[in-house]
Amino acid sequence: MNYRKKYMQSSIFLMLCFLITSCASTKVTVLNKERALLEIEKPILVIPPLSDDIELKDVCNVLGDAFTSEIPKLINGPVIYAKNIRSLDNSLGWNNLIKNGSVNLEECITIAKNVGCSSIFVCRILEYKKYPPFKMVVVLKWIDVETGDILAKAYNNVDILDPETANKFSTFSNHGPIRKVYEQFDYRTEREHSASLSPKQFDQYVAANSTQLLFGDLFDVEWYKLWNIL
Repeated sequence: MNYRKKYMQSSIFLMLCFLITSCASTKVTVLNKERALLEIEKPILVIPPLSDDIELKDVCNVLGDAFTSEIPKLINGPVIYAKNIRSLDNSLGWNNLIKNGSVNLEECITIAKNVGCSSIFVCRILEYKKYPPFKMVVVLKWIDVETGDILAKAYNNVDILDPETANKFSTFSNHGPIRKVYEQFDYRTEREHSASLSPKQFDQYVAANSTQLLFGDLFDVEWYKLWNIL
């Protein structure tokens, strides 16, 4: 009986660990850090985020604008958003950027060469939950245009059910540490609740979090603490 009880306890513990770790997970690979450090000084082209779901068009637009805003905080070279170049309108169609179910990296590289960029940043949405509690899974790639080599890549599962993610999202959503101290005697949970119900703010959070994930070695301060800290 004792053996069976211990076995049951161990099984429950392993299941809980799986549930906790499955809420939010990340995986980052920097394949060539020396070259990456050189590329941060050169122009990078942000390809509009891609999704197989046409209903996520607005989400992709929010992500694209957010990435274009976040990446310059971590690299020194010019950041160019492909969608802002009118001559590329025909080249940025889904049918042109997706090939055989995958991102058409060759086409993305060709576009970058034509506009004089040294590297490209690509994001694809794998999963998105548009109702609270929000969740988004994205794959990111940073690619050298000259060689076609991947400089860095990341898998990011952002799930608000994960306590650490929820806390960072709260801080990102105008609840920085100084504000919390200021409001410690009259804190309004409704504001935090309101922020947690904003899909656009969540999308912006995913972009900021993913940018830090991919380029984080170049940034010493925890990114989410810089947002609305006052």
